[in-house]
Amino acid sequence: MKFALLGAVIGLGGSIIGGLNRSFWHIDLNQLKLFLQQAFVYLFLFGCIVANIVLGIYYGKTKRTVQRIIQAEEEALDFLEDKFEIQFARGQILAAVSICFFILGACLLNTIIEIDIYLIIAVLYIFNFFYIDYVIIQLYRLSIKVYPEKSKADPTSVNYLEQWLSYSDEAEKELTYQSAYSTFSKMQIVFIIAMCLTFIGQLLFDTGFFAILIVTALFGTFNILFQVYYLKLRKQKLN
Repeated sequence: MKFALLGAVIGLGGSIIGGLNRSFWHIDLNQLKLFLQQAFVYLFLFGCIVANIVLGIYYGKTKRTVQRIIQAEEEALDFLEDKFEIQFARGQILAAVSICFFILGACLLNTIIEIDIYLIIAVLYIFNFFYIDYVIIQLYRLSIKVYPEKSKADPTSVNYLEQWLSYSDEAEKELTYQSAYSTFSKMQIVFIIAMCLTFIGQLLFDTGFFAILIVTALFGTFNILFQVYYLKLRKQKLN
């Protein structure tokens, strides 16, 4: 019932917005679209630079923590390892944010018409890309120093994350499982919001059906894979 009401509200809102777009709006939507795209190029570049600066700060903190772990006594080791895990996770978050800014900005880079500005922005994006790669590699090396047994996981393997997790203790595995399920539940809301935004974007800015298709396909794949793995584990438990 709730989903039916939600669908009705979205449909009604889409019809109203579509009617406004056709009947009442006198703005040149192509010019507005170009302006917004160019503005987002600078916005994403700024976000990428800020994220990389903060990422560098956390990398420095994480590096100092690892040095303390190497020299630490047994009674202080658990506290420092927990501190390392928190700093490492925050570094991963910042790296993911920076990568997203880079991809979004790079995709809109062709909207910049002035060739000199285009080259400057392109160089800045490329510099940020290599910096992200460098920090991610360094964070990985730091984690190997703290947990040498995880070096057995092959970074080139498709099952790298599963291998990495297999060398973790039970407490870390439990945290990973809880985080994975929380992510799954929250992503349901994210996908619904994304579908609404792509639908509105198609009505107002003619962003294309492909964006809606991709988000819908990801939503379906995400949920189907979750249920497939759940059934697989359930069968293993029964056997």
